[in-house]
Amino acid sequence: PLVLFASTVTGMMGALFGGPAGAFLAAAIGAEFGKAVSKETKVDIIVTPAVTLIMGMLGAKLFGPAVGALMAGLG
Repeated sequence: PLVLFASTVTGMMGALFGGPAGAFLAAAIGAEFGKAVSKETKVDIIVTPAVTLIMGMLGAKLFGPAVGALMAGLG
């Protein structure tokens, strides 16, 4: 649940930079990294959403504009 709720924010950030495809990509990147650290530490309630948000937003910022341009170019 922590990864899921944090992925909604990363999807919103991806939609801002790359449209619908950027939203999917940012949410997927954040969710994968979030699931990787989930249930690994005692402070999981802080670490899991933080990693999900940071990686998802980084993915949105880096890959979102390229994905948005690619989708616009495809029609």
